[in-house]
Amino acid sequence: MDLEDAGQAYLAGIRGYVKAYIKKQVRITIEELGSISMPIAFTEYIASDIAILGRQGFFEAFEVTFREWEKKLIIKPRT
Repeated sequence: MDLEDAGQAYLAGIRGYVKAYIKKQVRITIEELGSISMPIAFTEYIASDIAILGRQGFFEAFEVTFREWEKKLIIKPRT
């Protein structure tokens, strides 16, 4: 993804701050749930296999359930 027009910010996490490139509106498609536009932050380095960098736009649009014991993430349209 072209980040030339992205804004830059430092985001706080449990391990301190990380430099991020923020795109104000990115259209994402989630299979069987449709598409939405939302801001997305990209980082140069993440120490873990998966990370959630903020929730703006996504958690307002969907019901999200984490089932850690089953290693599942369940996403449903918000009703």
